[in-house]
Amino acid sequence: MSNRLLKHEEYHHNPITYKTKGRTFWYTICNKGVFPAISNLKYTKAPKRYAIPDNFSIITTWGKPSSLNTIKGFIKYVNNCPVYYSIVQILS
Repeated sequence: MSNRLLKHEEYHHNPITYKTKGRTFWYTICNKGVFPAISNLKYTKAPKRYAIPDNFSIITTWGKPSSLNTIKGFIKYVNNCPVYYSIVQILS
């Protein structure tokens, strides 16, 4: 596995805010991860193909101020393939 760190310039400022009809999502990148060796690197599906880093983690929050929902997601490579994990957290 390579130790090529992801460049900060490849990401927007934290937290990233995405608004859609009636909802707002906030994304905070916790760990940018590293890219595996080129021979093991996987990509998202077309048409926009992005390299998938190893040991990447992000917190996603959405909802109204009185009832926010938060999920923490992780991507880790297992047997040279990315595996996605999430942990649900409830904020009061």
